[in-house]
Amino acid sequence: MSHLFTYAEALEMALRIERAGEAFYNKALERAEAPEAQELFRFLREQERVHFAVFNDMLKRAGGGEVRVDEETSRFMEAAVRDHTLTTAEKARELAVGASLDELIDLALGFERETIRFFEKVKDVARGIERHRLERIIEEERGHVKRLEMYREGLSVD
Repeated sequence: MSHLFTYAEALEMALRIERAGEAFYNKALERAEAPEAQELFRFLREQERVHFAVFNDMLKRAGGGEVRVDEETSRFMEAAVRDHTLTTAEKARELAVGASLDELIDLALGFERETIRFFEKVKDVARGIERHRLERIIEEERGHVKRLEMYREGLSVD
């Protein structure tokens, strides 16, 4: 392992993840025809915006963030940067272009699950109130997975 990322770098990655999610859900919203799907993607897009603001505030509080994340999290971050899977809005939009509604839901589920996995790792090095804020975001992300799964199963997402 050549580089162990800092907590501040992990928060910067979280910001990119949230921006990519917003871009994906924005494109999914454009592609969705069913009002229920539009409502779901609009809600998820807004949640990404809220999470971006929280992570932005956390980054400002972190300063230099010299605390290092563990090797596994660093490997995950390196792969995300290399593959651009979660970290660029452009890639997120590309994934949504030409996708069917079922494919959009599957992509969104994958995105949300990977996001939870990453945030769980970052939470391990967070302290105090920042740890609690991450726990809340993780719970909200789990709620996104539940809403997406319910939509896919044809159930109400209310």
